[in-house]
Amino acid sequence: MIFLGLAQVIPYNTSFDIRYMFFILAFALVIAVIVGANKYNEAKKSGSKIRKQSSIRPSAVFVQNRSFRKELHEVSKLCGFDNNQADFFAKLCSKYRVLNPLYLLRNEKILDEVFSQAFQSLKSIEPTTKETELSKTILFRIRESIDNYRKSVALISSTRNMESGIEIILITPQDEQYPTVVLENTAMGLMCRIPRDGFDNEIRLPIRTKVGLFFTTEAGQSYRCTTRIIRYESGSRETYGIIAHTDSLTALPNRKHDRLEFELSCIFQKVKVANIVNGKRTVHKFYPTGKEYSGVLLDISAGGCSMQTQYPPAQNDYIEIQCSLDRKSSDTMTGKVISIGDASHGTGFLIHIKFAKMPRATMNRIFSLIFNFGDA
Repeated sequence: MIFLGLAQVIPYNTSFDIRYMFFILAFALVIAVIVGANKYNEAKKSGSKIRKQSSIRPSAVFVQNRSFRKELHEVSKLCGFDNNQADFFAKLCSKYRVLNPLYLLRNEKILDEVFSQAFQSLKSIEPTTKETELSKTILFRIRESIDNYRKSVALISSTRNMESGIEIILITPQDEQYPTVVLENTAMGLMCRIPRDGFDNEIRLPIRTKVGLFFTTEAGQSYRCTTRIIRYESGSRETYGIIAHTDSLTALPNRKHDRLEFELSCIFQKVKVANIVNGKRTVHKFYPTGKEYSGVLLDISAGGCSMQTQYPPAQNDYIEIQCSLDRKSSDTMTGKVISIGDASHGTGFLIHIKFAKMPRATMNRIFSLIFNFGDA
């Protein structure tokens, strides 16, 4: 309206003074500055509001992105997530701004960072609730499924793809096993250090001898194959064996659960199993017998463990193991004895146990140890 009024006045001036034009331009400039300042303040308030919302749901904008949803679906399918895991993974990517979920399957560093942050966030919730422990378990199960997928796609079919420096087990025609190491993977074959026996004597097999190899890659996948020793070469300090390449590697089945090797004192006791029928469901109840024995856990996973003891139970017995995985909490695990063998160096018996029951908090502490996330 102001500009319209000025436009009506100016034409009726018989002698237009140029100073009026400067006045009009200055006035217009002031109005433009005021309007711009108002828009800036409104935008600032709006941006502040968005930032406050994003601290709760950081991905509210890109969660609706079609490509993002497509990648979420693909990761869930590749890794075999159930509905709860798929939903949890979507929220995880949203919270930590993972724009390309498929990238997590290829970048272990980013994968570790995201899952470690998520675990620490759950760990900080006080007091710990059943819902919190359930969320931890789902988080660990997702990570385990991703790791299993990564192992499956990292398969190799030829010894030409082996890394230099990898340890291998050489198996002789007499089924004797000797550890050695691949010093260099060359075009002619695997240059390996000549293995030695228990008396430090070199094991020199005749050229063309057929041998077996067993090895595990950094990805955690184990392989076996059959090949031949093709020659020996003298180096500056020692002689090396050259093992022929083969394109017939056999990938061995992976464990569903990763294991952690450690030594932890424990006590165990036999338990009786009672089957309680509740409608269409049969619930297994475990009742400890009371007599306790000492043992040492040698490795553990979410699915089972190995234990060394001087007092072995019988195969197929159920036992209850008590220990402290984090040196602070009390943990109890009930499992079935799968196999019994002699421990190394005549130090008792080696027992392999498959878990049947444990508290969720104990399972989460096992996962936390395996993934090196700290105390659960």
